[in-house]
Amino acid sequence: MRDPWLNGLRVLVVEDEAVISLVMAEELFSYGYEVAGPFGRAREALAWLKQNSVDLAILDYELKDGSCLPIVEELRQRRIPFMVFSAGSPPPKHAAEFDGVPWIGKPASIETLLDGLDELMAMPAAAIHLSARSLTL
Repeated sequence: MRDPWLNGLRVLVVEDEAVISLVMAEELFSYGYEVAGPFGRAREALAWLKQNSVDLAILDYELKDGSCLPIVEELRQRRIPFMVFSAGSPPPKHAAEFDGVPWIGKPASIETLLDGLDELMAMPAAAIHLSARSLTL
C-alpha cells in the first residue's frame, strides 16, 4: 500500500508516446498524485515550468523535439528530484548528467514506476525540496 502522505504531490510527466503518457498519467492520478502534463516535447514542459512548480518528475530521454537534457538542467537548478523512464540509455557523452538518477527501462509496470517515485522521495534532494515546499503551503 502506498503512503497516503504522498497524495497530492505534483509529478511532471514528460513522455512523447501518447498512449504511454496517458496511461502513466491516469495511473499516477489513481494513486493520489497530481499530474502535470503529460508533455511530449521539452519546450512544452519548460514553458509550463516557467509559471508552475512540481515536486517530482518522470522523464522519457528521447522526446519529440530532442533529448530531455534541457528539462534535466531546469529540474537540477530547482533541486527537483526526477527519474528517467526510457527504452534506451543516455549516450556516453551525457552519462554524467544522469549520475545517481533512477533509470527505469521500458516496458515497466506501474508498480515499478511507483517504486521509482518512492526511491526519489528517499533521496536527500527530495527532503530539501519538500521541506521548502511545506514552508510555502
